[in-house]
Amino acid sequence: MDPQRAELMQQAIQFLSDPQTRSSTLVQRIQFLEARGLTNDEITRAIVTANQSAVNPGYNSYGSAGPATLPGQNPVH
Repeated sequence: MDPQRAELMQQAIQFLSDPQTRSSTLVQRIQFLEARGLTNDEITRAIVTANQSAVNPGYNSYGSAGPATLPGQNPVH
């Protein structure tokens, strides 16, 4: 994936992960991402990644889990 598309994907994932954005309908979120030039495949991948991140905060866009932390702990970078 070229660096510009990768950056666009990261922005889409951040957009979809934002609590205020989550209050919008899925149709509205998809329309916004389409208007920004994302393909249907990219939108689907961004939605899946954002949903995985919401369920598992250690999940990253490459599909693997980050380091496990206990509640109240700061993740080690």
